[in-house]
Amino acid sequence: PPPRYYRPAAQRFREHACPRGNREVYFSQAQDGAMWFGTDNGVSRYDGETWQTFGVEDGLAQRTVFSILQAQDGAMWFGTGDPIVGILGGATRFDGVRWQTFTTADGLADNVVFRVFQDRVGAMVFGSRGGVSRYDGNTWQTLTTADGLAGNTVTWIIQDRNGVMWFGTDGGTSAFRRPTLALVQTVILQEPPMLLGDSRFFFESQGFEIGSDRQPPLSFALMRGRGEPQPNEWSPFSVANGFQARNM
Repeated sequence: PPPRYYRPAAQRFREHACPRGNREVYFSQAQDGAMWFGTDNGVSRYDGETWQTFGVEDGLAQRTVFSILQAQDGAMWFGTGDPIVGILGGATRFDGVRWQTFTTADGLADNVVFRVFQDRVGAMVFGSRGGVSRYDGNTWQTLTTADGLAGNTVTWIIQDRNGVMWFGTDGGTSAFRRPTLALVQTVILQEPPMLLGDSRFFFESQGFEIGSDRQPPLSFALMRGRGEPQPNEWSPFSVANGFQARNM
């Protein structure tokens, strides 16, 4: 049936027929308030007055759209695929001008993409028929049942307040936390050191947490007097122990 929405002022439901088809698979609202409808025949955008339609001929990977997400940079992402002919489909990105599709040839686990998600650090995460794939803009990482995923068909993805990723699959629910190792520091003295009264500040910014997606945390040492700091006199401060900034 065509999509319906409720208008409180009129106290009734209003029915709209999507130009691309009336079998909606998924819908989402963009930051500008427009509604996007994923159908079995492409995707439609409705801003309250006018419709826009997009299909394979425009750049969509496949006409069946299972998932829609607007990323932090404003681009629209579409999870598409044909469950019967699995070679068709993929994840399509549309920035308003250019269409770009990612498939198994790029690193996606499978071309049938049921869910598109963006994690807290901005990486794109795709739930597919072949597992879950994560793309940070440069590299791909895929998790399957061989890695401990409950099932390879991933239809739901969320991230909780602690940063744990949760995946709803055909074999159950799985939780995954990306590993974080100990802080590694490299001391780099910058000359001349900053002066504040009788105190001198030496800064270094090469420390990082292995496995973390975040920028290197700031570490510093506060030294008094004129002597050069010794390695054991450096005091690391980062967001890991309460420091509130990474850059100064």
